[in-house]
Amino acid sequence: MAEKTPSKTGWWVDERDRINSPKFSSRKGKKIKLIVVHTTVAPRETLDNRSRIERWFKNTSSTASSHFVILRDGTILQGVSTDDAAWHAGESKWPRQGLNGISVNLWAIGIDLDTLGRLKTKGGQCFDAYGSPYKGTPVEFNGNYFDPFTDEQIASATKLITKLANFYHIDSADIVGHCDVSPGRKTDPEPIFPWSQALSGLEEPELCERTSRWCENQWTSKS
Repeated sequence: MAEKTPSKTGWWVDERDRINSPKFSSRKGKKIKLIVVHTTVAPRETLDNRSRIERWFKNTSSTASSHFVILRDGTILQGVSTDDAAWHAGESKWPRQGLNGISVNLWAIGIDLDTLGRLKTKGGQCFDAYGSPYKGTPVEFNGNYFDPFTDEQIASATKLITKLANFYHIDSADIVGHCDVSPGRKTDPEPIFPWSQALSGLEEPELCERTSRWCENQWTSKS
């Protein structure tokens, strides 16, 4: 991959929490119109492992990146300047903003929360996506089980979303889950993500009382 220089601006964290991933593209002059929330689905033994996040951001054999990753303790790491496009949404659309092409990446900011995501169940026991027994207390939603977000993560996500939305003038209806822009293909940040809290710093409280538009429907009958 050719060496690229990230934008000088668009950094929202202290320099010690910047990773400078090479996996980004120019926004080609496109205006930022939405924020997309994701989950990492990381193995439990490596959660909060900064070196793992750094390897992921810098690993050019992978084509995925994100602007931000929020660790379990609430630390916010930034891998890509928001002036540049991170590679987080893949095949995605957002008709509300007229984004009906291949991907919303040129117009979006990606935020990942470090979590195990949806858990598998067998014989009354929960397992993570890698087959390891789950040792925490899962959250149940319509017969499915999920690794809960930490209070610290949600507090950091709320502050970050508020800052970004206010700075870029993003409407709360355009702060969405990966499942919203890729319905049927993606389910994160899962139906347990507390949207009302995450959007509570914005000026449109009537739009905060929701779950992701697609997530809830996608999980109503899955097991």
